[in-house]
Amino acid sequence: MYQIYAMGEMLIDFTLNPKKLFVPNPGGAPANLCVAVKKLGGESALITSLSQDYFGNFLMDTLITHQVDTRYITRVQDKTMLAFVTLDSNNDRSFKFYDEHTADKKLSIKPLESTIFQKDYFHFCSVSLQNKQNINAHLKMIKKIKDHSGLVSFDPNLRLSLWKHKEKLMDTVWKFIELSDIVKVSEEELKFLTNLDEAKAIESFFLKPIRMLIITRGKDGATLITRQKRYDQHAKPVTVMDTTGAGDAFMGAFLYQLQQQKIDTSNLLTVDYSNILSFSTDIATKSVQHVGAIPSYIFDDVSSKK
Repeated sequence: MYQIYAMGEMLIDFTLNPKKLFVPNPGGAPANLCVAVKKLGGESALITSLSQDYFGNFLMDTLITHQVDTRYITRVQDKTMLAFVTLDSNNDRSFKFYDEHTADKKLSIKPLESTIFQKDYFHFCSVSLQNKQNINAHLKMIKKIKDHSGLVSFDPNLRLSLWKHKEKLMDTVWKFIELSDIVKVSEEELKFLTNLDEAKAIESFFLKPIRMLIITRGKDGATLITRQKRYDQHAKPVTVMDTTGAGDAFMGAFLYQLQQQKIDTSNLLTVDYSNILSFSTDIATKSVQHVGAIPSYIFDDVSSKK
């Protein structure tokens, strides 16, 4: 089975509960994705650096509990990154981050030096692309994956408040889009990154050497586009409790399906994605019916996961 590697931050999401108290939950998009894959029955490994503080131990225990491969995690003295998550009247999120001198700034692929790669998958986001060390770690991992005919998946997962300069964010994201096979963006991110109407925005992505663009649309589902085909998938109407981690659940389900069907660079563009997109949208829909990211991944009733 092809392995799913995800690289990037793992942090504490403090979510406001109905009693107006902030409750700590494990979070961080790459970690969320790894747990979603495991909850569905797949295989995943997280590449990150975790603090040796109380929160870091809690995060490591979370990964172990969910049987995510933790062999590629480096433990450091720096403190754990914190995010305070609040919801508006539509249960959409806003974030306040505490991320100065935190463990997530010290990513390394040294633990993977003896790893034998096959046609594996590598998934990452933009939060961990803010410093030279982390950027270099991502570039090295992308090269390892591509050297073994693996797939590179990028979800920018933009958190604008973390970036002092919009131009740097844009330049960094587009640099890594060019290195990716699969790119997933929300409707809002598509607009932000291109400042174009949707049709022209899609065209601008395919001026790059990407193979597939996925646009998530919240309650309206998702769209998957290749140079040859387009798929549109509606989402089932549900009562939304919290959208935190829904995009990670979607991408976890998507990569899980690719993993199960042994989809790689040789057959990526020959597959009918109707059922895969439907499955991924359904998993995201399930996650928004519960509070938090990882705690919301309750997929026991997914009959098509095997």
